[in-house]
Amino acid sequence: MKLTARDTTAHPYNARNQCWKSPRHLSAYSPITMSARFAAVLIASLVTGTAVAQSFPEKPLRMIVPFSPGAGTDMLSRVIARKLQEAWGQNMVVENRPGGGTIIGVAAAAKAPPDGYTLVMVTPSFIINAASAKKLPYDSLKDFAPVTLFATSPLMLVAHPSLPVQSVKDLIALAKMRPGQITFASAGNGSPTHLGMEVFRSVGAVMSHVPYKGAAPGVIDLLGGHVQVMMTTLAFVKPHVESGKLRALGVSTAKRAVAMPQVPAIAETLPGYEVINWWGVLAPAGTPAVIIGKLNSGMVNLLREPDVQETLAREGIERAGSSAAEFSTYIRAEIVKWRKVANDTGVQLD
Repeated sequence: MKLTARDTTAHPYNARNQCWKSPRHLSAYSPITMSARFAAVLIASLVTGTAVAQSFPEKPLRMIVPFSPGAGTDMLSRVIARKLQEAWGQNMVVENRPGGGTIIGVAAAAKAPPDGYTLVMVTPSFIINAASAKKLPYDSLKDFAPVTLFATSPLMLVAHPSLPVQSVKDLIALAKMRPGQITFASAGNGSPTHLGMEVFRSVGAVMSHVPYKGAAPGVIDLLGGHVQVMMTTLAFVKPHVESGKLRALGVSTAKRAVAMPQVPAIAETLPGYEVINWWGVLAPAGTPAVIIGKLNSGMVNLLREPDVQETLAREGIERAGSSAAEFSTYIRAEIVKWRKVANDTGVQLD
């Protein structure tokens, strides 16, 4: 079809001359006009995002805890729930979903709507599963949006008093003399308390692993002398060390613990050794950044409250309160670290 003169002037592009017709038509597509439109869209999106953040939350929230009630993770989750309820006026339900080495609860969170109303409290088990499990029902990096690294705590290496060791150096020497004869308990195969002990293999201190379904039964058997060594959370064994029922050999952090500064760090004997027990909060991937920001600020702010600090100090827990970006970087680095440990020790989860 042949274009008429009227046809060519109806569009800003001149078909005959193959150029833009006139400044009048060009103005609608000029960089200045388009920049103004982009700015308007950007401002509108920012205003919308701010409104969403200000109105959030508008209904009760849910914190999934992939552990049984009563454990340290459960306690911290309930501290967060109580404090955010006070700050925001909305209830936060703590839902315990143990099983599968935390995989069951974490998988449930991955499938939740990405609206900020479902969160999950994770520990190093989240990282170790990602580093050593054959198959997971979720992608540890792609299916979650980090909110904050909430708190950290050292693990403590303790021995039954019947074992003739007074230090980490003594334990290594005895394990070399009696390879495989010293037994150590853990909270389960592939747990931080397991892999933290497997690292001793790298210096020739081979000990036999006795896995338990959680830290509590392992500590009970350690107190009874059925196993000889265990690495577990400081809060679990601190009273038994103070009463003389267990002997503290070292803490797993790079520096001595604030709660028990008289106990040396394992790193003082094995330079570079560091195993940190931590608690962090994740949301499903796709949760709006403005909601992540409000969740982050709410949790970081409650860590500044004196009663929260007192609760954490009593349990030998140190506050962290990282940004979402910092927690994301930390997760990636920890997966690399524990994947190497799993490969070096041959530990693999089912």
